Amino acid sequence: QFVLMDGDSRKIIAILETRQQSFVKEHISGMFGRLETITQDLWAPYRSIARSCYPGAKVIADPFHVVRQFMWAFSRTRIALAKEQGVKTNRHWRLLTKRYSKLDERGKEKVMILLEANPELMAAHTAKELALEMYSCKDKALYVELLEIFKNYIDEHNLDEFQVAYKSVINWHDEILNMI
Repeated sequence: QFVLMDGDSRKIIAILETRQQSFVKEHISGMFGRLETITQDLWAPYRSIARSCYPGAKVIADPFHVVRQFMWAFSRTRIALAKEQGVKTNRHWRLLTKRYSKLDERGKEKVMILLEANPELMAAHTAKELALEMYSCKDKALYVELLEIFKNYIDEHNLDEFQVAYKSVINWHDEILNMI
């Protein structure tokens, strides 16, 4: 499905039965006279449709879909560690995926016990926290600085799943800068 909504009012405008590029393009090409911004997920055909139908519009990456790349990277890493090394995190996966600064003291203690027991899990958790910090900043220059720090960190710690997420971020760099 393809859901089209007004970003200001949050009201659904249309739900199309397919996300097929030609169908979506045909359906929305004449729907609006002029758009200033288009916020979308990270699916390349949507970017292509936005650019061809509304060439003057600023395309913005949906923050949820950007952050989700890094949350998935962390979850895949955590699960791989559980399978490869028997790292037991299933009971505490919610604590591990929540932003550390949002945890209460008891939650922070539990997370630190898990992280201190496994340096690889600690590295992945730190990468997740760095990513969340990047996408919560409201300054483009700071974002670019944090992105470089993030890249160096994931290279230094050989975090393959985060490399995949990083490639997505680079592919969508302009649209992510537009969201800041």
